[in-house]
Amino acid sequence: MSGKKNLRKFFVTLSAMFLLIFTMSLTSMAASKTVASIGSTNYTSLSAALKKVKNGETITLKANVTQTSALNINRDKSFTLNLNGKKITFSSGKTMKIKSGTVTITGTGTITGSGIVVSEGAVLNIKKGTYKQYIESHGTTNISGGTIKGNSTYGTCISNSGKLKITAGTFTASGKRDIIDSEGTVTIIGGTFTSTSTYNMLSNWGSGTMTIKGGTFSNTKDQMVCAWDNAVTTITGGTS
Repeated sequence: MSGKKNLRKFFVTLSAMFLLIFTMSLTSMAASKTVASIGSTNYTSLSAALKKVKNGETITLKANVTQTSALNINRDKSFTLNLNGKKITFSSGKTMKIKSGTVTITGTGTITGSGIVVSEGAVLNIKKGTYKQYIESHGTTNISGGTIKGNSTYGTCISNSGKLKITAGTFTASGKRDIIDSEGTVTIIGGTFTSTSTYNMLSNWGSGTMTIKGGTFSNTKDQMVCAWDNAVTTITGGTS
């Protein structure tokens, strides 16, 4: 009888050991999961990759990212972030802030959150991707592709006090705000702009300068372009 008890105890102990080993293996795998890479070097977080990236290098996302804190890019470097079909989701109120350097975002993928903030002196180039948030630009922002859907509360796609140039892309605003709200310099050469907002689609104010050379524009509820204060708007092209 005691032999059976000992045998049972042995198998219980063995099962517990296997369970412990399995759990430790899963924990180790989770801890070492590759989230981003620079060349052949892998990183377990996007933040870690951003701290190591050098001039001319590309950070490629390898997994979806849930960012629970602000993502501050404060490096005087020029690099590319390839979304690679993945998602970056920021917790409520958290932003990506480009404080210095030049960041080029490319690749299919989605960034969702409260916004991307471009500080004075910094540069943001958007070539591809879907952005379900607003862009607040005090520096230089160049958009040559991608889809920007604005902020879910107010609908604003881009707030600009710096230099904004758009050559292509899809821009959609809804709710209570506009696609572009600018007191800086805006040049629009192309792109598709669609608004169902109860506000102006393109707002130019203060001492802002807005030049529209091309693009396709549709606003079903309010004005296409509105300028006030000392703002100057020049339209030489585009269709509506």
